[in-house]
Amino acid sequence: MSGTTAAILAAHCKEVIGTDVSHDCIKRAREMHPGIRFEVLDGFDVYAALQLGKRLTKIYIDISGLSGEV
Repeated sequence: MSGTTAAILAAHCKEVIGTDVSHDCIKRAREMHPGIRFEVLDGFDVYAALQLGKRLTKIYIDISGLSGEV
């Protein structure tokens, strides 16, 4: 994950929070997309998502792996 999907969504949304379980992936995404919020989080952990402090209206989960990147 390098934030590719989050960046695409951010162009169409008021606010996006990108997540991944990997600290390294989140670090890379933050470096590549400094205007988007990224947090270490398992997207299937609803309780953890609620702890982000935002009222979530939509959740998009991309489980395709590398999102087309190598």
